[in-house]
Amino acid sequence: MVVAVRNAVSEYVGFIFRPTLTLFSDIVSCFNLMKTRISGDIGNNSEIFFNILEGNESIIGLNLREQDMGVGIDQLCYALANDRLPCLESLNLFSNKLVNVHALKLAAAISANNTIRALNLRKNVISDVGAGSLIMALGFNTSLIELNLSKNYIGTNGELLIAKVWKSKNRSRGNLYLADNQGVNGRSQFSLSYSPN
Repeated sequence: MVVAVRNAVSEYVGFIFRPTLTLFSDIVSCFNLMKTRISGDIGNNSEIFFNILEGNESIIGLNLREQDMGVGIDQLCYALANDRLPCLESLNLFSNKLVNVHALKLAAAISANNTIRALNLRKNVISDVGAGSLIMALGFNTSLIELNLSKNYIGTNGELLIAKVWKSKNRSRGNLYLADNQGVNGRSQFSLSYSPN
């Protein structure tokens, strides 16, 4: 199964594919493309990449850490919003140079998606506006229980508002991470973790 996936991707994109794949009963369940460069960045070939993954009901995790996904965010959001990755539960977009416009697109996609349980947006360039839109998307999304917005550019007031909305959306069994954001007076050390009583 791994060889077939690797060959299919290589055939479409034309590169040597060396991600770490987690296998359960010969089914690919997690793509780990952390720091893997697909013809420069995955964003440059994202349409092909998501077409290959489309409809795959076994992929529950997608690690796109440090891929510069700003280029391919439209394809990712389309896949999320239109059930193209129907079983995806975990999405890691750590350090992808994502800004507010990308966060707004992700918020719209997450509003239409009810499979994502964990979203890691740590170490991007998202401020109060982008983070606020993601939090507001929780009014429509019932599955997200872990959101990491640490090391972005969210101010102290933004952090407090996000924490308030997170709590009001009954995410009492999930985790919200807001540590090391660029607050009004430099770095803030604000972190929340809600767990069941």
